[in-house]
Amino acid sequence: MDKSLSNITQNLNNSFPEAAQKLAAIPKVTPEVMMIVYLDEIAGRLAELQDAIAEITAEGEVKGHTVAVSDRAIMIPIMAKHISIRNNGDYSIYINQDKTSPDSTTAPLRKNATINIDFMTKRPRFIYLLCASGETATVDYFTW
Repeated sequence: MDKSLSNITQNLNNSFPEAAQKLAAIPKVTPEVMMIVYLDEIAGRLAELQDAIAEITAEGEVKGHTVAVSDRAIMIPIMAKHISIRNNGDYSIYINQDKTSPDSTTAPLRKNATINIDFMTKRPRFIYLLCASGETATVDYFTW
């Protein structure tokens, strides 16, 4: 194969001497230089892709809500993989999944505290928020 390619190249050089001289005058690019050019191109494309992903993520994907919580459970339907809940006060709140009242193992989310929950799947589920008897709080939650 190498011998036949060499023969073809030699025949072309003999047939077209002016073109062969012009080709010989063109500086050759080493494989190392070509590798750097390709890596630079890949890095540029990855940067463009990262910017595009950031625009998609930041635009309309995060949904925020504010709710008032009292001693009556509020059910929040979740259709996302993640939720972030921030208790803006006045009192602590309890967060339960599939329960409408706190039990002895439920830890409260204190005033000005935030909790992030990752459900791992995007299937429908419910979270219940409530305060202790006679208390109220304002809660911001974000899903994505």
